[in-house]
Amino acid sequence: MRYFIAFLLIFISIQANASQYDAELLRLTNAERSKQKLPALTLNTRLGEVAQKHAEDMAKNRYFSHTGKDGSTPSSRLTAAGYAFYYVGENIAAGNATPAATIEQWMNSTGHRANILGENYTEIGFGYFADPNSPYRHYWVQLFAKGKETIPETTPIALTKANNLFNRIEKDYNVKPDSTTLSSGTDNETIYYRLYFNGTAGLVVYKNGFYLAEYKRQWFFKNLGSLEEANRTYCDSKCW
Repeated sequence: MRYFIAFLLIFISIQANASQYDAELLRLTNAERSKQKLPALTLNTRLGEVAQKHAEDMAKNRYFSHTGKDGSTPSSRLTAAGYAFYYVGENIAAGNATPAATIEQWMNSTGHRANILGENYTEIGFGYFADPNSPYRHYWVQLFAKGKETIPETTPIALTKANNLFNRIEKDYNVKPDSTTLSSGTDNETIYYRLYFNGTAGLVVYKNGFYLAEYKRQWFFKNLGSLEEANRTYCDSKCW
């Protein structure tokens, strides 16, 4: 029980330090940016979670690199965490025990300094992990990004949903298409459709909304909202 309590206290102390250091690292980073009349970065929770995991991974697995043991990169780690971005950059450091010494270390390095003063970044997250048995003991990660305001549904997901909806409607109305699923447009404005009978577009999915039309059989539905609404309307929430 004693050992468990001791471990718990150490764990709590590390977490408290990480949280405390976030504020100090943010203050010091923005102070350097202010000197160059650059806008302040804002703290982002998801960036912090990704940075923290990488700091812990480096300490526990005894390595020091932007590339994770699993082959991940800063970009792929952010993508896996569901953060869509226009720009991303990462600073890592090891050995120093305080935020001030670590920021100074980064500012004395051309590449790391360029990230801290990067004009393309708007958000930041930090990671810190201490392991007395690791080669450098103290591991720091500074993760920069400019995120996209919205994360559009990716084409493969929308296509899968559209296909499921096509299949269910064709079954319910006993119709067969003259084509497989076709598409046109851009990644963010994709139209999916199948052709029926006289070449009329049977179901169109546009920006995750849809309308359904098959003029020869005289059934027509338009502007019924999102794919999720289509799922409820036509599939009793069973298409996906």
